[in-house]
Amino acid sequence: MQEPQNGNWWLIVKDAKIGDIKIGYWPNELFTHLANNASVIRYGGIAGGYSTKKPTPPMGNGHLPNKDYRKACSLRTMKIVDDKGVLVDFDPSKIRGKQDTIKSCYDLEFDGYVDKEIELAMTFGGPGGMCP
Repeated sequence: MQEPQNGNWWLIVKDAKIGDIKIGYWPNELFTHLANNASVIRYGGIAGGYSTKKPTPPMGNGHLPNKDYRKACSLRTMKIVDDKGVLVDFDPSKIRGKQDTIKSCYDLEFDGYVDKEIELAMTFGGPGGMCP
């Protein structure tokens, strides 16, 4: 989220029990192309090595996505911050998935709205292996 006072950016996790957890901070000077908002949000991850002859490591906890939020890595209660600084749901129809490897190594699934506790969510990860 962007601080209205100075334009700096924060990555914040909302926790019902302990409140906001500040994960990361970026000065506004790093994001001159964003001005006062973002038109696209991207999530991504990398799990790899330096050699194509060795197996790549697991991503997340090593499980492929399977809609089981107890086993696969996940992002839950996904929200955006609107122009008033309020957390809101986004339009799930605008989600586009892209991946650069074979699905038996790593994968992702956007599940949309799951339930009241999980809300909008996706699962991701995989065992790695001999992956291009």
